[in-house]
Amino acid sequence: MKNAIILTILFAVATILGACFGEVIFKTASHTFGNEVRYDRGRARLETYNLEIDAERNKLYQQNQPFSELRETPEWKELELKNNKISIKIYSITKLSMLVISVFGLVMLNQRRKNNNEFEPKHWLFVFLSLFFMRESIIALLNTLNIWTCSELHAWIHLTKYVFRPQYVIMALGALIFIATVALIPKNKRILFFISGFFGSVIGFYFWIFWVGRILF
Repeated sequence: MKNAIILTILFAVATILGACFGEVIFKTASHTFGNEVRYDRGRARLETYNLEIDAERNKLYQQNQPFSELRETPEWKELELKNNKISIKIYSITKLSMLVISVFGLVMLNQRRKNNNEFEPKHWLFVFLSLFFMRESIIALLNTLNIWTCSELHAWIHLTKYVFRPQYVIMALGALIFIATVALIPKNKRILFFISGFFGSVIGFYFWIFWVGRILF
C-alpha cells in the first residue's frame, strides 16, 4: 500500500513535469519562429500567435468588409496559410522533442532488461520518461473527437483535406510506446503500474489544469 501511494504521487509529479516541459518546448519553438504565446485557461495549454500576421489581419478588418467575403480574399488566405504553416512547425517540434524523450526512456528500460538487472525504484524514472509522449497522444485523441481542440487542429484543417491523419499517426505512436513500456516493466510490477499510473495521472492532470499551469504560464 505504501509503495502504491508513493508511486501514485510520483506519477502525479511526473505528469505535471511532463506537461510543463512540453509547454516550455512549445514556448521556445514559438519564439524561434517569431511567435508569441498565451495560456488558454479553458484548454489548459499554451496557444501560439504571430503579432505580425495579426497586425496584417487587423488592417484587412479595417476595410469594413463582411468576414464571409474577407476570408475568401487572396490576401486573407495568404496570411492564413503563412500562420498555419508556422503553427504546424511549432507543434511538430514539440511533439518530436517529447517523442525523443519517450524513446530515450524506452531505450534505458530495454538496457536494464538486456543486462538482466533487477527492477529497482530508480528505474521508474525511465518509465516516467517513456510516457512523456502520452500527453501528445491524448491531445491528438481530443482533436480527433473534436473535444477541447487547439489551434493545431485548425492549422491542419486549412493545410490538408486529410485533417485527422496526423492525429491518427500520433495516437498510433502513443499506443506503441505505451505497449512497449508495459512490456519492459516486470510482470510483478504491472498491476502497481496500472493502478498508480491511472490515479497519479488523473491527480497530476487536475493540479496542472487548475493550479500549476495557471501559475507558471
